[in-house]
Amino acid sequence: KKIKRWVRVETYGSSKPPQLQKTAVIVLERYSSVLVFGGFNNRYVCADIWELNMDRLEWRKLNVKGMIPPSLDAHSGVEFLGEYMIVFGGWRGCGGRGLPQFLTRYYIFDRKNMRWKMRSGAGWSTLVSSMTDSRVEEYPSLRSDHRAVVWKNEMYVFGGRGWSGDRYIHYGDMWVWRNGEEDVMKEDEEEPKKRVRPSRFESA
Repeated sequence: KKIKRWVRVETYGSSKPPQLQKTAVIVLERYSSVLVFGGFNNRYVCADIWELNMDRLEWRKLNVKGMIPPSLDAHSGVEFLGEYMIVFGGWRGCGGRGLPQFLTRYYIFDRKNMRWKMRSGAGWSTLVSSMTDSRVEEYPSLRSDHRAVVWKNEMYVFGGRGWSGDRYIHYGDMWVWRNGEEDVMKEDEEEPKKRVRPSRFESA
């Protein structure tokens, strides 16, 4: 009779991800890999993407191109169509006056081409109204600490927390993103003429 228990797995690689909390982790079975993006390492918020090869249990930091997301913490990441990682929401650190900043767009990572694409808010529909916010919106409010899953090629997002006035608020709404297959195939949205991607945001 097998004894069911946890076993610590040793991983390898010339470098490994730092200790992270609230990162996004997905599995791409086609590549026998696990992707890890962003997170907070007790000093700053990260914007790196790491891949663990499950056959060799070997880590590597991916060299990527395109519209790379900002540093993010408490975001969500989902696998899509076996080739893509979709990152939505998340906390970017604290800006002026110490107020929290949240991601205003979502990003698609194309594993085959090692390229990030930036997307705006099109394609969202609300399913469950928020218990804390009665405004009618076309896409989810800025948030972190939410949950996201994919079902039949649609991404569902539930809950999370945001900022209103001078305090954090918690959401009880559910949204669905229905532009998936069309969106991942589109060319990149126009990149601003000058864009500086911060490598990190200091925590409050």
